[in-house]
Amino acid sequence: MKSANGQVILTSQKYTILTACENGIDAIRRNCNVLRRFEVKSIDENQYYFKLKAANGQVIGISVMYNNALSQDNWVPAVMNMAILASIEFFQIRSNNPGYYKSD
Repeated sequence: MKSANGQVILTSQKYTILTACENGIDAIRRNCNVLRRFEVKSIDENQYYFKLKAANGQVIGISVMYNNALSQDNWVPAVMNMAILASIEFFQIRSNNPGYYKSD
């Protein structure tokens, strides 16, 4: 998922099947409006990130790293607002192991 200025704020796993990718997008949209599905983490006092989890506890999205808690705290509500109406872009990676990624 990208912010309006193009900054990546949430990524998901790699998908090799398009329908699995679409299911992943649906899972993010279903779970992003539930605050308790966001798990805030820190590596140290200068590096923060959050995970978005499905109802079953599976991680379905991980944020980029933030250098302060305030930045990260601002992005959780932004993700909650943006994910519902975000546009979808599909692209295929050309390599020995091609797969689909999702990007909002």
